[in-house]
Amino acid sequence: MAVEDVNTGQNPAITHAVPELRSASKYLASIGGKYDPGSGFSKEVILEIAVTKEMDFIELAALSEVLVCELIECSSPVARLALLGKLSATLEQLHAALLAPVPAHCMEQLSAPSLPKEEPFCIGSDALMLTNYCQHLVRILLTGILAPVDQQGLTGLTFDLLHHLGDVLRTPSFTLSAAGYRDRGGGIVEPGL
Repeated sequence: MAVEDVNTGQNPAITHAVPELRSASKYLASIGGKYDPGSGFSKEVILEIAVTKEMDFIELAALSEVLVCELIECSSPVARLALLGKLSATLEQLHAALLAPVPAHCMEQLSAPSLPKEEPFCIGSDALMLTNYCQHLVRILLTGILAPVDQQGLTGLTFDLLHHLGDVLRTPSFTLSAAGYRDRGGGIVEPGL
């Protein structure tokens, strides 16, 4: 567990300069696509990442994972509320992104020569349902009415669900044939914009 300076909310062991980041794409590219709590990025930098309609569901899921990683380590009530608010907004945009057609660049990223016979295990009926579960948990955490032990338990559950959701969303779901992209059922899928 990272040790935080009570006054700044930052880990004093991190001394290297942090680059300015304004988008999840730049942030994720800078850390190799996987969040590292020791990367030196402060909560403030993470909170400044803009959540936009242009972000795809893979970026939004990754940003949600970053936020919940910070949340699980956070001991400051003010920073905790800020992280929860940002996570709520990110999950709302993720929900909208999951309802839209899959962007072409995501189809390429999620394509494989062949797919396993069975779909990956997903709690709930699909990624959209899992996103809804996470949204409800975050809303409960935002109320602040739970005892600290219950907040810790729900934060841990949210952490596990968001990482599971990220894994599900990054699992290959398409194959590319001469006719175009095919989903698990063999149907042709037209990419979105």
